[in-house]
Amino acid sequence: MSARWLWGLAVAWSGCTCGIALCRTDADCSGSGRCEPSLGVCLVEPAGQGGGASAGELSIRVPAVAAQPDVQGTVYSDVPAAHRRDEQLFVWLEASVPITSPSLTVGGLAAPLADPSSCVEPCTGQCTCFRVDLWGPPLPALRGELALSGAALDAGGRALAATGAVRVTRVGWRRALGQPILATPAVGVDGTLFVGTAASASSGSLMAISASGQLQWARPLGRIVGSVLLLAPVAQSQTVFVGALTDHAEVTALDRHGSVLAQCALSKSATLEASPAEVAEGAAFYANRTHELLAMRPGRTPACEVLARAGDDVGALDGLVSSGASVLFVDARPDVYRYELSPSGWLANQQGQWPGTLPMGYRNRGLAVSGGKVVGAGVLASGGTVFQASVAGNFKFDFGFAPPRLTAPAAGPAVTADGLCLVGVPSGVAAVSVQDVRLGSGAAITTTVALGEGSRAYALGDDGSLSEWAWSGGTPVRGWSALLDDAASTGFSASPTLDCARDAAGLARPGRPGVLYAASRSGTVFAVIVDARGLDTTAPWPKSQRDPRNSGRADTDLRAFACP
Repeated sequence: MSARWLWGLAVAWSGCTCGIALCRTDADCSGSGRCEPSLGVCLVEPAGQGGGASAGELSIRVPAVAAQPDVQGTVYSDVPAAHRRDEQLFVWLEASVPITSPSLTVGGLAAPLADPSSCVEPCTGQCTCFRVDLWGPPLPALRGELALSGAALDAGGRALAATGAVRVTRVGWRRALGQPILATPAVGVDGTLFVGTAASASSGSLMAISASGQLQWARPLGRIVGSVLLLAPVAQSQTVFVGALTDHAEVTALDRHGSVLAQCALSKSATLEASPAEVAEGAAFYANRTHELLAMRPGRTPACEVLARAGDDVGALDGLVSSGASVLFVDARPDVYRYELSPSGWLANQQGQWPGTLPMGYRNRGLAVSGGKVVGAGVLASGGTVFQASVAGNFKFDFGFAPPRLTAPAAGPAVTADGLCLVGVPSGVAAVSVQDVRLGSGAAITTTVALGEGSRAYALGDDGSLSEWAWSGGTPVRGWSALLDDAASTGFSASPTLDCARDAAGLARPGRPGVLYAASRSGTVFAVIVDARGLDTTAPWPKSQRDPRNSGRADTDLRAFACP
């Protein structure tokens, strides 16, 4: 026992054990004394010696959650008294006595000191202001609490401590559109989300929603199943392409404010299931039943150029992709096709033996272009497979991966910067490489995952869940998963998309975490704050139709989508 504790032996009853208080527990001791069981006496720490801790003289004052009332159908209140993951708070460490060496940790990370004028909550006594970036500490959940821990020394060197917590949610907002959403939304230059809906077999709308969740406009166009496509912005103007079905199929080009620039009707029996792809300053669409390949380029005469009998039907989960002047797709025969859009119109590719024939019974569920090859993932017999084929030169069907067969149907693919092909399967996410196939367990994933900055992947489950993944040693590892909505009807046919955090004017906010948009079959759009700062712009094919504009184009410079 140290000398400083001997100095603090508590003198008590006269005539008992030389005036030293006996004890069995700390409750038998008064003040700040503690019981030393081996001696049965109360020990008191003298002032100025350290080693004790007081919470009553130190406290943490966290700003209240700012009220965010629901506005015109957009719900901002996720859970009571929860701050958003992308918020920056200024927190007081308040002491009732003079202190030195104040500190604050949030989720185990040290919070930096801030100018006292940044903390606007009332504070008395000696107050120290700290900056708390809620996106800094780990939060492996959709919602949770970050632990707060404050510390300081009083004038005598005694340690003071205080604890607390701040509730945090990743859900920025959600908006119910009242119509099922089956295709991936596109993100405009200012963060505007362009969403196509499918209210019935012949009705639906194209809607524009701001980055803050407000409906800007809606235009009834018909049932929309393929993804919305945007061209690159020109002086803040941006052309929007969409295919829709009423009593006939029609493709439409609009400006970003919803004004129609051009429309082209297809044959009466045609349908539009496949997502379009950007080509030659326009968009290419494929019509099922009539098997027409269409190029729409507003401002030209004619605005639409059609190639009849280009192939067989193309699946709803599939899409067209492009590279240079080429458009590639897989039909139900199953064959891989490549066509060129020349100044004079469509031309069948003259190199080699296009189309290329895939195994009988194969059904494609997604395409990518990576390393000069078109990559597809889909269903083969009772399982699945990933194939690749050369874009240039003689067509050569080539699985290119070993083993080529998956135990379940595959959806995707997304291709990572290190060459892994990530696909959704009914038991989670699979990673296909030249060596093998590795499975990460989770909910059934039937859409394409989105690759975010920092080697994070995000997947939407058929059960209405959102999950974050990494790929450790080539194996997908699920970090966290949560249901986005309790509604039993919530599930996802549309793939997720990623964007930067944005302010009210639509400008990207430097250093903030990104936002993921999820659009459900029940017709709800969710804006979820994720730790990735937007899209992984180093990956050759990071999401469905490659980029937030859904261009489907291998030549698009992804650096334009990097977040500051």
